[in-house]
Amino acid sequence: MPPVRSLLGRRHGPAEGLNWLKDRFVGEWHQDITIRMPDGNAMTGRGAATVLEVSRGYGIESVLAYTVGGMPYEETDLWSYDRSRGMMHMFRVRSDGSVHDHTGRWKDAGTQEMHRRGVQEGREAEETNTAT
Repeated sequence: MPPVRSLLGRRHGPAEGLNWLKDRFVGEWHQDITIRMPDGNAMTGRGAATVLEVSRGYGIESVLAYTVGGMPYEETDLWSYDRSRGMMHMFRVRSDGSVHDHTGRWKDAGTQEMHRRGVQEGREAEETNTAT
């Protein structure tokens, strides 16, 4: 993607890490989902996602609608790359009212891993999302 000009005329270009996500995810998607629980059980589902570039190419927004374990839900995620820390950030809002802030790095050239630790339904919870 070529650099874009800001209102002040300075040239800006998205970080390489963010380009990795944009190249793989911007567009319309239909997905199969498997969520593995700490007790070893898994929930499966299907869904659709719309992923767009935002903020002059410095972020992406993903809007997802899924049915998992027989329950429908929606979420909106906002992603960007923190060049000073070399980390990706994703802020998630779900239709059940939950909000999550994930951070992550690349495990290797083709695998990005995001982590979250917080409270869910009154209990401590951890979550890892892996994109390849």
